[in-house]
Amino acid sequence: GWGPIVGSVRVPVRRLRDVLTDHKIPFDFDVLSLDIEGEDIIAFNDLIDHSEYRPGWVIIEASYNFQTKSMADLPFSLDVKREYDIESQTTANLILMLNKAV
Repeated sequence: GWGPIVGSVRVPVRRLRDVLTDHKIPFDFDVLSLDIEGEDIIAFNDLIDHSEYRPGWVIIEASYNFQTKSMADLPFSLDVKREYDIESQTTANLILMLNKAV
C-alpha cells in the first residue's frame, strides 16, 4: 500500500532505557506508548528487566484484534507479567497498568 521500497537509511539502535535517561525522564513517569513495528514487547521487556523505569501506564501494540486475553498470551518477561496488568485494549493496543501492589 505504500509503494515500492527505494533505498535504505542506516540508523543507530539504542536501548529504550538509554533514550529515556538521555532525556532525563524520571523512573516513575506516567505514560509510555510503544509502536516499534513488532519489537514492542522485546523493548518493553528489556526496559523493565534491565532498568528502574516503571511507567504507570503503557500503551503497547499487542492486542492483535482483541485476541490477547491475558499477559500469559504474549512473550512478556516474568517481571513484566508480575508488575503489569491489562487494564483495557483497543483493536491494536493493550493498555497496561503498573500493579501498585508490587
